Amino acid sequence: MENHEQPELGKTNLELMKNYEGICIGNKEKKYVYLTFDEGYEAGYTEKILDTLKEEKVQAVFFVTAHYINTAGDIVQRMIDERAHTTVIIL
Repeated sequence: MENHEQPELGKTNLELMKNYEGICIGNKEKKYVYLTFDEGYEAGYTEKILDTLKEEKVQAVFFVTAHYINTAGDIVQRMIDERAHTTVIIL
């Protein structure tokens, strides 16, 4: 992004960012939302999330642990096969 500036966050969000020492930098002309999911164990939600992302044609990033790969390999394979998502493996 060329104009690395803080976009308008609104009073409440600005206060939250200040209280938690957050950083928000982006492009004021283009609005992006980055969806990320941390996958350390399977609680039964991931396939529903994948279904919704596919239906809505939305991409996401999944961070998965080695344990998750070993216990939910079929879901990780789906993430890879659908090619709509980035899967980051943390060993």
